[in-house]
Amino acid sequence: MGLIGDAFIEGTNDAISGVVEEIIASKAKQFVQKVLKYIVTEKELKELEEMQKEYLRICYKKNRYMNTIVLRGQKKTINELYIPLTLRDKVNRSEIFYIDEKGMNIFQKHDKVLIVDNAGMGKSTIVKYFTMLNFQNIDRMPVVIELRNLKEVNSIEEYIQKEMNSIHREFPLQFVKDLLNGGDFIICFDGFDEVAESERENVIKMIKNFVAKAGNNIFVLTSREDNALTSFGGFKEFHIQGLKKAEAYQLIEKYSSADEYPDSVNIGKELIEKLKTENNIAILNEFLSNPLMVSLLYKTYLRYRDIPNKKHLFYKRVYTVLYEEHDLTKNGYKHIKKSGLDIEEMKTVLSYLGWYFVKNEIVECTEEKLIDIIEKVLAKAFRDKKVKAKDFLEDILQAVPFFIKEGEYCRWIHKSFSEYFAACYLCNKNSKEMIEKIFSKEYILHYDNILHFCFDMSENMKNIIIYTIVKNFIQYYNSSYQNKYFKQFDKNLIDLKKKLGFCYDQIILTIDCDNDNRIYILPVPSNKFIISTFLYKRKIDIFNSCCYNDNNNIDEKDKDNLILFIKNENNIEYRRSITMDNKGNIINIKNGCVKNFNSDDEDSQDSILNKKIYIEYFAKHLLKFHINCFKGKLIDYEKCVTMKKSIEEYWARQKENDDMFD
Repeated sequence: MGLIGDAFIEGTNDAISGVVEEIIASKAKQFVQKVLKYIVTEKELKELEEMQKEYLRICYKKNRYMNTIVLRGQKKTINELYIPLTLRDKVNRSEIFYIDEKGMNIFQKHDKVLIVDNAGMGKSTIVKYFTMLNFQNIDRMPVVIELRNLKEVNSIEEYIQKEMNSIHREFPLQFVKDLLNGGDFIICFDGFDEVAESERENVIKMIKNFVAKAGNNIFVLTSREDNALTSFGGFKEFHIQGLKKAEAYQLIEKYSSADEYPDSVNIGKELIEKLKTENNIAILNEFLSNPLMVSLLYKTYLRYRDIPNKKHLFYKRVYTVLYEEHDLTKNGYKHIKKSGLDIEEMKTVLSYLGWYFVKNEIVECTEEKLIDIIEKVLAKAFRDKKVKAKDFLEDILQAVPFFIKEGEYCRWIHKSFSEYFAACYLCNKNSKEMIEKIFSKEYILHYDNILHFCFDMSENMKNIIIYTIVKNFIQYYNSSYQNKYFKQFDKNLIDLKKKLGFCYDQIILTIDCDNDNRIYILPVPSNKFIISTFLYKRKIDIFNSCCYNDNNNIDEKDKDNLILFIKNENNIEYRRSITMDNKGNIINIKNGCVKNFNSDDEDSQDSILNKKIYIEYFAKHLLKFHINCFKGKLIDYEKCVTMKKSIEEYWARQKENDDMFD
């Protein structure tokens, strides 16, 4: 299987094997030897060694087991449930690393690794696996930093120190700094996407400053897709390759073999055979490529013996299974709901709770704070029903375990469940205003999963999402480029400029001063671009093929004038190093100058973007970027007008039908 050695991770009890104790003792002694200059007595030496051993034991135990909603109440090691995942370089897609027992090889080539992917792809599992491999293969001290917790400390050095402190003694901060200077750590920053917007700027600053000072160490950073990740240009970005069907079947075999459910092995085989012969389920590829989805598919199949054809129905089944499930590890004991809420009432409260967490950017909170939130939610959800917040909390921790408690803090068992329930809340509210507020959010990618749920869960929410974007586009199209200056240009060119301008907040123009003043143009996508992409992937009929024929090329004289013009512009920024993403055509510029044009510049006759000799030149480069994302398609004005009218007529018919029964 290519996993961690069985002798290293055998058994499911909490006792640490002799093999592991030897490794821990050796590592502890090795690291303490590096700070001997601060140690005065033999007693102090032994105390510090024991502190290091205790830290490593805790680290080992914490990462040895996998928390899984699928096998609740069953303690399983990472070897029992992990199948090797594959990391693929975002830019050089031929560069891949197979994260098995030789997975640490990635750090021989890259010492700063950014792992970016969607919910449930296994980002945190890879961090856990790296940590366990580190005990076997690398002479470094593993540290996992859950980024949502950075708000509790003033520096990352302090965070590491607190992790290493024992009950009886504080690990000296200077020792931590010396070990960092020596490059003795592998540090995993887990869950950047879970950092609240209000704390992001500070967290980014902390990480960047820390990595700059402690650059000899190995760093791993995990996150969902996020625009703010451009701040970490020194990290090599990898995505987790979706599971192949054979790997998905292997994962089902792992879960069914580890499960204590009666006849689970045969049920797992039955599911695999059904998946191999099922050809009519459109969502199947999404399920099978995502490790979390595969595990939940197994969970729901135990109960229903069939496969749902929609993602939201899939999550609904997970909720139903967990609510009604008997604990098979306790002779079929059925968890009593202390709150007394039935299945629909509990879902209502979870929906309010999911939206509250999403809206207020809460990732985790203390038990006391969560009880306070639950009290507010219960008051909103039920006017007459009396439910104790503490009883409901016990239910969602034990009977219907969508929350997990770690130390003083409670959080959702997985972020995607908070998003599913938040989507349930939005669908129940059916509010155009709420969707418009989401569209106006700076970090709209945080709502991507929620919008996907809403799109499938409710026909009316689907219409609201489409209507909001087409209405915004029509308003933008009709109000932009109205100055009579633009009437001199071909109407197809202005049409193109409007369609492209809608999707981009900013255009970054860069001149490579070391390479014949080569010009690079990179648009910065707006929230409208992200939502347009969402609708494009959903095959909503508001797009058309781009038919703009452009043979425009500015001559060298005009290009020189353009460069001179830009260099003489106000707010020009000179940089010694410029790096942009794989769609931006800029790689390793050492000396360059950068000019940012915002949306106001785009629509101004005074902007260099709209000078007569350059307007088509800039439009061409912007179109080139856009075509890469939309495969030659542009959002179409006439189709948007038709779509808007169609949805308005649908709503009018709905209202007429409702009025009949008033």
